[in-house]
Amino acid sequence: MSLRLRLVLTLAPLFVIGLVVADVVTYSVLHGQLFSQLDNELFDIHDNVGDAVLAVATGQNFPPNVRSLPPGTYGAILTPDNHTVATFDVSLNGGPNDTSHPDLPASAPTMFHQYFDAAGTGTFSSYRVYVDDIPNSADVLVAAVPADKANATLGQVLLLEVLITAGLTLVVGGATWFIVRTSLKPLERMAAMARSIAATDLSRRVEPSTENTEVGQLGLALNTMLSQLETAFTERERNEQRLRHFISDASHELRTPL
Repeated sequence: MSLRLRLVLTLAPLFVIGLVVADVVTYSVLHGQLFSQLDNELFDIHDNVGDAVLAVATGQNFPPNVRSLPPGTYGAILTPDNHTVATFDVSLNGGPNDTSHPDLPASAPTMFHQYFDAAGTGTFSSYRVYVDDIPNSADVLVAAVPADKANATLGQVLLLEVLITAGLTLVVGGATWFIVRTSLKPLERMAAMARSIAATDLSRRVEPSTENTEVGQLGLALNTMLSQLETAFTERERNEQRLRHFISDASHELRTPL
């Protein structure tokens, strides 16, 4: 595997991991804020929901505060064995008797002062639910508000994060490849020059050869090595020339009679 490919495969995933971590943190924070708002809303209105459900259970008129409840609000009185005593819900037009309600778990009567999610049937597909006890009674009050808007917002944010992450991954991958390729070009030219020098002329030198960059420092080292090689080869040629002269003189003397 080439150095260029190794650098790309190392740098690009690090960026993607950082981006994914940022996406997860953003999504988690937004999720906490949205559902914290739903929980606060539930806590503020659960008394009014309890009054409305008790009115249904006792056959009385709805209290005036029913109209102030958000559309989709649901209330129910459950016995300890999860039997429904009475229910109440607010339709989209602000009146009672809507057909939508949460699908409560069998353990709902035991979940005092807890907030949890439940799937919805009818108009709304999801609810945020709060369970409270009823004074002087073994029954419990269940109050719920639709969570569709919060979930839709989270879904849009998640889709946006996925699209942005995918787009940035492609951009960063391409940019990383281009930067690494551009940065390694001097090394490639240096390698080609070194091969050419080795095959032709040791007096030539590679570029760049400065102390400002790592590539330049490598060039300096190569040039120093080439200078030493050139000196060594020059000295060897001189020694060989001397040896040839000595052999030639000795041969001449040996052939000449004393």
